[in-house]
Amino acid sequence: VAPRLPPPPTWPLPSPRAGPHSLRYFYTAVSEPGPGLPPFTGVGYVDDQLIVDYSSERVKAQPSAEWMARNTDPQYWDQNTQNFQGAQSTFRTNLNTLRERYNQTGGECGARSLPGPDTGLALRGGQRGSQQLCRPGPMGGGV
Repeated sequence: VAPRLPPPPTWPLPSPRAGPHSLRYFYTAVSEPGPGLPPFTGVGYVDDQLIVDYSSERVKAQPSAEWMARNTDPQYWDQNTQNFQGAQSTFRTNLNTLRERYNQTGGECGARSLPGPDTGLALRGGQRGSQQLCRPGPMGGGV
């Protein structure tokens, strides 16, 4: 079940670009995190601008754009935090399933959300994101 996205706040976007904008979320989870690599991270973008950042080590969604921090209330960030925590739980379950299916008790494995035709949420429409699991092995470019 995909996490429920919070409704977009009612603020003007800083971009003077005409037409629709996109709101996209990307997630990455790894089974064996290392230094500087938490078990789960999530980020959100409006168009190409990073607006929110979440890490399983920080455990709270934080604004990454000044205009987002100025124009949103604490409830918006609480809802984002809950959504990222829900995705984190789902990804942890998916990684455990991969380990079971490949009879893997250790070693690196990961899951990522990937951009694609149905990934993201258009601010004036809306689509569900997609995720793709890698096979057990190094988290190189071959997901």
